[in-house]
Amino acid sequence: MPPGYRPINVPAEIRDHEGHYNEENDPTAFNRSIDHAARASRSPFRCIYNHGMTIHGTPAERFSIPIGTPEEVRAETRGLLTRTRYNETPLADEVLEAIISGGITAQSYSGRIIRSTPQLRAGEKHRPRGGQLQTVRRLELGLREYGPTPFPAFSGAEILGVRMSTPGQFGPDPDEEQDPGTPSGEGPAAGDPLSRTDGDEHSARYHQHALYELESKRLREAAGLTW
Repeated sequence: MPPGYRPINVPAEIRDHEGHYNEENDPTAFNRSIDHAARASRSPFRCIYNHGMTIHGTPAERFSIPIGTPEEVRAETRGLLTRTRYNETPLADEVLEAIISGGITAQSYSGRIIRSTPQLRAGEKHRPRGGQLQTVRRLELGLREYGPTPFPAFSGAEILGVRMSTPGQFGPDPDEEQDPGTPSGEGPAAGDPLSRTDGDEHSARYHQHALYELESKRLREAAGLTW
């Protein structure tokens, strides 16, 4: 059941359909998606290896099958924490082996851009100004799927470890600082509830393993993780 973080307040250089810019996520960016998921009878999130793509960015039928079931997705002060119970399938076993061996150390996600600052108008793109990249802060994001990726770019969102356990044994680190997040009573953004057909969907944001030697080791040992 590998846990992993998607960082907040960590800028990363992005090139996508919105232009060329630095992107960072607000601490409450995923709260609305998590709130809707909590009200659903089943988790709407999916754990997919490399977004169902090959390393060349082309669709891969084998990778489109979920490799695990989300056990927990929650917002913390450090970022978005996910815990996943991997399937007993050849593909999931291969991915887990790569994680355990250190070949894969990061996750990425995809979903819809809902609110940002500055907000683009129709036909606009973010472009460098005076040789400097503009910083775009994502205030609200949809979460459709996440999963391990072999080529990370974002820093601070490493896979923390793998624990072989029975259901219910893996609990939160008692030393982790908890973030209550956005109250569920606050008004949703335009288009809420989330829909895959409304608005633009952001391209995959990749998480790189940057704190492995320090933070990850401490967290794994504190939680009894072994790999």
